[in-house]
Amino acid sequence: PPAEKIAAPAPEPPVEAPPVEPPAPPSSETAVEEKESAKESTDGQGPPEQMGDGRFVNLSLGVNFIFPNAQLFIHIYRHLAFSGGATLFSYPSDAGKMSGRGFHGALNYFGEPSFGGLWFQLGVGKNLLTIEQGGSSETFPSLSAQISFGWRWTLLGHLNFGFGVGANYLQKTKETLDIGISGLFPAIEMDLGLSF
Repeated sequence: PPAEKIAAPAPEPPVEAPPVEPPAPPSSETAVEEKESAKESTDGQGPPEQMGDGRFVNLSLGVNFIFPNAQLFIHIYRHLAFSGGATLFSYPSDAGKMSGRGFHGALNYFGEPSFGGLWFQLGVGKNLLTIEQGGSSETFPSLSAQISFGWRWTLLGHLNFGFGVGANYLQKTKETLDIGISGLFPAIEMDLGLSF
């Protein structure tokens, strides 16, 4: 008998892939958060390890009015820095002379996190002053306060120059010899700093 022909199986219909839905657009809150995060990463206000362009300390030497001083600035948060320093006082007058030394601490604001741009400083200090008049002298502790604002310029790499104006106040006691000093002095700051 003739061989029976085996019918070939019918081809299966192709399997269609499920449609891919486009991602949903980000919400307005998410877009704002991403924008703020990108801004922080570019303006130096990011996390602490990126703050101040990698510079956390600035050491400066200069003068405040006619008094030489040294300051050490340390970044604490974004544009804010704490500074501590020492000042030598020597101020002659027609009636005598004031001299001494002091230490101060201050809160600083910088327009640029790397110790540059607009500069605002508010500080207090503790000093040991001596007043000399004729053959007499008197030594006494004195509190002080300072407020100033100015600008810091970046010079060469890590060097910077600061200039500011404001006011200094040195406390006097009732027993202080009178040599014509009111205790209020102008604050005219000029210093050269090195940041690292």
